[in-house]
Amino acid sequence: MNDYDLTTLIISYYYLVFMIVAVSANSLLMFLIKCRSPHIANGFKIILINTAANEVLLAVMQSALQVRLLPSGTVLALLPAGPLRHLGPTVCFIAYNVINALNLNIGISVFHSTYFRYRVIKDNELSSEQVQRNLLVSFMLPIFVAAITCTSPFHFDTVMEVAIQEHPEYSLREYGPFGGFSSTTNPLFVLKSMILFIASVALPATIFHYRRLIVKALSSPGAALTEKTRENSRILLQGLTAQALIPLLCIVPIVLLYFISQFNGNGFAAGEFLMPIFTTLHCAIGPLFTIYFITPYREWVINLINHPVQRFRLMVSSLIQPRTQNTFVNVVSKV
Repeated sequence: MNDYDLTTLIISYYYLVFMIVAVSANSLLMFLIKCRSPHIANGFKIILINTAANEVLLAVMQSALQVRLLPSGTVLALLPAGPLRHLGPTVCFIAYNVINALNLNIGISVFHSTYFRYRVIKDNELSSEQVQRNLLVSFMLPIFVAAITCTSPFHFDTVMEVAIQEHPEYSLREYGPFGGFSSTTNPLFVLKSMILFIASVALPATIFHYRRLIVKALSSPGAALTEKTRENSRILLQGLTAQALIPLLCIVPIVLLYFISQFNGNGFAAGEFLMPIFTTLHCAIGPLFTIYFITPYREWVINLINHPVQRFRLMVSSLIQPRTQNTFVNVVSKV
């Protein structure tokens, strides 16, 4: 087995597990939002469903693409190893741009969650119509990010030629026809990259700002909030904080390493595979945080797990108890 086959096999297994976890967790979350949220505001449900639906779509697309990013001078080749490669480089190129847009949209949606909670604490809750309007307006930036680099000619032949010449140590022809960005110095590419990187830093920073305001409001003795509302808000705030940290911990370091390697002209082989993996890892982690930190969801899952465990214990005890009694009777009769 050559290096290409081994690497592709490992990556394929990872994305299979990733897709199963991400789709299952987000599907469970959407079920809980629809069926187990009697006391959660409709506006907040809309935001949570928007986040979960985007994460499902992102996980499926990324698992179908399984892209490897290969910088080659001023060329950035997109090497797909997933099923989408059979549809050609144009489809893979568009899918990669849509994945970037979905990533951005998810980050914005998490911000909406924090802002909604802030408005609730300030006794000025957003209506469902306001939430829908805000989400529709915020869709414009991800759509712009997805479309901006698709407006210029692709020049995939140039991408393939340069990548193969620059990296003779790789068996790039094994990937079949592939595409990418023919010039990373193109103003449109630079603009898109800057938007994505700034958003990955600015959105968590903004979320932390509203987190500070929420904590301040919860600690204020004059706030007309019940103790239960305060406690639930603190727990939910922990989940939103954890979700805000995911981009900082997963996306920012790997992107910085990529830019440093580009600037120094040195390759970063692991980053070719890790950047797409780390930038989508939140799809599997985020819904688990949400389920854990929203009290009704966590309690429902715990009860779901405990119920079969309790039934199993009762079944085992019912099987053991008669045997114990029979053994005791036999011993007594012998005496």
